[in-house]
Amino acid sequence: GIKELQDHKNPEAIYLCAAFVKERYRGQGLSTVSFVKMIEKITKKGKIKPILFFEGWTEEGKKVAYKVAKVMKLEVMERK
Repeated sequence: GIKELQDHKNPEAIYLCAAFVKERYRGQGLSTVSFVKMIEKITKKGKIKPILFFEGWTEEGKKVAYKVAKVMKLEVMERK
């Protein structure tokens, strides 16, 4: 879990896998906020920012990944 990863001094990369949000809650930014909070916990002690990797299975997923990268000011790479 996240507590175990907090001891890691500086991850070079973070891979966003998936977020599942029920239809009635979509469009509220819940997955973006969740990913940002998780990445902040993992990287708060790091000196360099990791690269954000993702596979864009859906257009919504791609939008979330790029939004997270923008908010966190991370380099982003999409696996195709």
